[in-house]
Amino acid sequence: MTRLLALIVAALKRFGVELLAALGFSIVTYAGMNTVLSSLIGELQTMMNNLPSATLQLFFLAGGGDAINIILSAYAFKLTMQSASKIKISGKAST
Repeated sequence: MTRLLALIVAALKRFGVELLAALGFSIVTYAGMNTVLSSLIGELQTMMNNLPSATLQLFFLAGGGDAINIILSAYAFKLTMQSASKIKISGKAST
């Protein structure tokens, strides 16, 4: 019984350390990704404000807003998957 309890405690310690490391990595990744995407959105807003209003209305009527949303979402997904591939699980680096 004591050996089983010691085995469970050891497994929980290792899992806890890996979980905390993964959470810390994801928080840092999220903060960096949030900064990059916020600056990108700011630049897009600045560029869109310089367009004439009729052109901007046609752009949004043609689905330009949805296109921008899809592109930014794909970029966020790519960054997330790249950072998630660097997390080690059970001592093995995932590819």
